Amino acid sequence: MMLKFLLTALCGALCILVSAQATTASLAGQIVDTDGSGLPGATVLVVHQPIGTQYGTVAQDEGYYNLNNLRVGGPYTVVVTFVGFGEETEEGLQLALGLKRQLDFTLGAAGEILDEVVVSARRNSVINSDRTGAATQISTEVLQRLPTISRSASDFTRLTPSSDGNSFGGRNDQYNNFTLDGSIFNNPFGLDAATAGG
Repeated sequence: MMLKFLLTALCGALCILVSAQATTASLAGQIVDTDGSGLPGATVLVVHQPIGTQYGTVAQDEGYYNLNNLRVGGPYTVVVTFVGFGEETEEGLQLALGLKRQLDFTLGAAGEILDEVVVSARRNSVINSDRTGAATQISTEVLQRLPTISRSASDFTRLTPSSDGNSFGGRNDQYNNFTLDGSIFNNPFGLDAATAGG
């Protein structure tokens, strides 16, 4: 009985070992400047030359990078770039099965002058000091042809996208101001929801 248990455990361990075989390679390293300070944000591009497959990553804290699941073999070309620094290239790199290759880079500062960035703008007639918010213009012809089923102001205000009846932009409808020929017809107490002035 004990022998049977040991054989079963040994068989299970062998199955785990067989299923955990590596089929790819890895590349890792650190990218620093000439003073030895890490360069987080540096870009690493790895190209498998025979078929053109590209792998890429960005250096993390202290300039460390890590690329897993690379095709075994090579040759590979590794290109490292960072803004304000010169480009570094490593060619003819070979990667072995299941092993992590260590490849560090030191980038020197580039003496390039970046081109100026010109930002230009033009005034839009829609945006001006006379407008204090969104607006919808409804012609008299449209108002005259619009059916008023409930004889409510919401029959007309539904034409504006920011309204859900008498509320505009989600604000309480008690903030509305209705005028007719200059006379105010507000509903300050909210007693009548059908008409603006109650």
